[in-house]
Amino acid sequence: MTLLGFLVTLIFAGLIFSRSRQVAAVTLIAAVCYTTQGQVVSVFGLHFTSIRIILLAGFIRILARRELNQLRFNAVDRALLIYAFTIAIISTMRVGTISEMIYRLGCLFDVILSYSAFRCFIREERELCEILVKVAYLIVPFALLIVLESLTAWNPYSLLGGVFEHSWIRDGQVRAAGAFRDPITAGSFGATFVMLFAGGRFAGMSWRQVIPGLAAGATIALCGRSSGPLLGLSIGLIALACWKVRRHTGIICWGTVAVLIILQLTMKVPVWFLISRAGDVFGGGGWHRAYLIDQFFNHFSSWWLAGTSDTDDWFPYQLAGGGADLTNRFVMDGVDAGLIGLISSVLLVAKCFRRLRSALRARRGNRSGTGKMLWVLGSTLVATVVILFSVTYFDQMELIWFFLLACIAGAKIETNQTDYSFWRREARLAPPWRESSAETALARSPYL
Repeated sequence: MTLLGFLVTLIFAGLIFSRSRQVAAVTLIAAVCYTTQGQVVSVFGLHFTSIRIILLAGFIRILARRELNQLRFNAVDRALLIYAFTIAIISTMRVGTISEMIYRLGCLFDVILSYSAFRCFIREERELCEILVKVAYLIVPFALLIVLESLTAWNPYSLLGGVFEHSWIRDGQVRAAGAFRDPITAGSFGATFVMLFAGGRFAGMSWRQVIPGLAAGATIALCGRSSGPLLGLSIGLIALACWKVRRHTGIICWGTVAVLIILQLTMKVPVWFLISRAGDVFGGGGWHRAYLIDQFFNHFSSWWLAGTSDTDDWFPYQLAGGGADLTNRFVMDGVDAGLIGLISSVLLVAKCFRRLRSALRARRGNRSGTGKMLWVLGSTLVATVVILFSVTYFDQMELIWFFLLACIAGAKIETNQTDYSFWRREARLAPPWRESSAETALARSPYL
């Protein structure tokens, strides 16, 4: 670890440990932007990057202040833990080496500490808006560094190590990555915050509060020049615009499924090759993503039980270290942990959508911006799921994924005193260590 990296890490760790919950959450996002995976301290063969040291400071703070005790464990929390431990346990048992066990323990460290930190620091939608106001100005310098890289093809973050010194170039265009190890994850970072800031304005935040972050996020997404984040952003914005027809969400979803089934029956190739068509519009490796899904299904017998370590014959070309380039989060989960890993990954996303649906139904009739912010989180999740069909988050971008999941898990399912007082009483009687049975009943209520 360089002296500069050590000082930055120390400052961020101190801020997280000593300041308010909102400042701690903003500091974690700052660490994503202004540290790299190249800043590492090795302890007994274990690698602690700057991000991991900062997360450890956050976890110590949570334990010292007993902030974890103030949370109510819910379905999203359970799904996240099931997903993380499923991938770790099955992969370790399949490979059966000490190095794989250490790697998976490191992944568990990242997942649990990242999610727990954001889960404790952000407890309601109002706090998310306050955090976004600060993040809007925080990412402006990062966007400027991205622009510098885009103009010069030299990455300033190479001074910290862990990233390429010279930027990737495709079709004569520089693909800026900044602090990330890949321009796709950099573009995903920008697209995610474009969704959150555009949604923040939709939910009632002022233009003065969102313009810096919106401009910075769009700049980062565009300078990454990656089709997956841009496609995800486009679909996410369409989902955001569907607010006025939110009561017909079920019809829209099932209608989309019906259209995909019809296309599957009528197209000469499987329906997932629509991704290749989208690549023709947005650029990038759309064909690779579609062909990857095709090979994933064609090799079902080799991975369904406990995953596989052999994907050499999936493509006519391979990565430098061997194997196929698994640019799909759900395919990666299946390859890592078999059908159980894939199901747990899909279940996690499904639980997030279900919690947002229950929270929105509980707030029906509430004219405040709270319901709109829930819709923003749902639209951002839609955009992220689309992006995850084109990339597997593998660097500090994973923290932003857990940031989004924690915000969704923290969505409160409350009811109107006038209309739903019965359900409110049921929620008060529910055990504190499990999700209220009233939440499930509320989602099925005939009055909603």
